[in-house]
Amino acid sequence: MQEVWLPVVGYEGLYEVSDQGRVRSLDRTVAHPLWKTLRLRGRLLKLWRRGADDYFAVNLFKEGVGKPVRVHILVATAFIGPRPDGMDVCHGEGGKRDNRPENLRYGTRKENSADKMRDGTHNRGERNSMSKLTEDQVVYIRCQLENAPRGRAAQVARELGVNKETVRAVKEGRNWAWLEP
Repeated sequence: MQEVWLPVVGYEGLYEVSDQGRVRSLDRTVAHPLWKTLRLRGRLLKLWRRGADDYFAVNLFKEGVGKPVRVHILVATAFIGPRPDGMDVCHGEGGKRDNRPENLRYGTRKENSADKMRDGTHNRGERNSMSKLTEDQVVYIRCQLENAPRGRAAQVARELGVNKETVRAVKEGRNWAWLEP
């Protein structure tokens, strides 16, 4: 099957994106401070993974200004169409490394979160680098504070080496609400 290439929206004439999730630059001539013009040959761009979210991205340049852009957004915009307001680009069963149009769709933030749970790519609980508690500690807090006398939250917080507000947030379901007691 032949790979299909479409212009990158907003970078028409500079870049194209394929139905296989690849991005390439096009041959072009640009102004250069030392030479009047500089001819650039088109090439396949190297994909890199963004640190925090681990999605594939590329750096796109226009008028001398570079911008990192996630590949799945480029593919969806080119092959599916403009993203509706308030919607995310969601990955299907193929996961976030599969940026083919058939693995992408527009969905709500809630649907996108459900996909992350399905794929095991969520970052809540112990998988979150900012987490101060483990799942076992959360269960311990809930057991200790169920029908506990006033002041017990501060005592449990000292025991676990966390702020008493952290313990209260667990007890009240503001933190770790998804973890069943």
